[in-house]
Parts: sequence; C-alpha cells; structure tokens
Amino acid sequence: MERRPNTASQQTKQALAAALKELMAQKPIENITIHDLTEHCGIRRQTFYYHFEDIPDLMAWSLRRNFDRVIAQCQTQKNGEEALRYLLSAAVNARPMLKKGMQSNYGEELERQLEGLLMDFLSHVAASRGLYARVSAREAELLLRYHCGGVMFLLRDWKEQDTAELDAIAHRLYQMMIREENPL
Repeated sequence: MERRPNTASQQTKQALAAALKELMAQKPIENITIHDLTEHCGIRRQTFYYHFEDIPDLMAWSLRRNFDRVIAQCQTQKNGEEALRYLLSAAVNARPMLKKGMQSNYGEELERQLEGLLMDFLSHVAASRGLYARVSAREAELLLRYHCGGVMFLLRDWKEQDTAELDAIAHRLYQMMIREENPL
C-alpha cells in the first residue's frame, strides 16, 4: 500500500516556510526566532520541533521543496538548454531571499545545500541527455563539479546585465557543458 503524505503535516511545514519568508523580508534571519515563527503561524513551539530541528533545517526543507518544483518544471522543457535557462531564471528570481540566507549565520549550510541540489540537477541532466558519455566516470564527475562551481559563482556574482543576457548565458553554459571536454 502506498503511503500518502500527511496533509496536515505538509500544511504546517508550508506555513512555517511561508512565515520564514515573510519574516526574512522584515528583518535579518539571525534575528528570527522559533518564537517568531510559531507566533506568526499560531502554533505551539513543540509543533515546530516536531517538524524541524532548527531554523536551518526549515530553510533546507524549504530550499529542497522549491528546488524540487523547479526541477519538475525543468523536466518539462524541450531540451537541456531550455532546462538550464529555466533553472537560471528561477535562481535569479530567488536570489534576493537566497542572498539574505547566505549572508546569515546559516550561509555555509545553505550554500552546501544549494550546491548539492545543483549538482543533483546537473547530474540528472547529464545522465538523461547522454552528456559525458565519451569520457570516463571520473572525468564526468570532475566536469560536473567544475560546472556546478561555475554556475554557483555566476549566481553569487549575478549582475543586472546578466539578467538582461540570461538567454545568451544559458546558451553558452549549455554549449560548454555538452562539449564533453575539460574546459581548462
């Protein structure tokens, strides 16, 4: 028998994630407390701890959930380049919130989570599109790490001009990825 997710549990998690997002718009994340979140949602403190260990755990859950939605949309795109374009566009839209999180005490953990999710995405795209088929597994791993690092750097240092040139950037990045050779 297939297990169905507990709807009430998911609603509570979603409410806490929405509360965190709203509170992050009002003040630095370091100043947001469990009390702030539970008061905002009208739930007890114990309910928060039933679902999450701490605020970084809530942030990680929210990031994974949002990333899963983006990945689902990427998979509906007609090709790998369109999928990468969609991913970049979603990342640019989420950048203000991510930037606040990255500049907080939780920045290192958030960045590790984001890098892991991005690496999973790039690995999936490479596998599903047959990229890196002519290189060894070790070389493919190095190329994926290289491209993941490059995309992370671009997102960290994103400029307004980059937003205007998003299509061209996605095209060039994808062309570099499908070359199947070490770009160094």
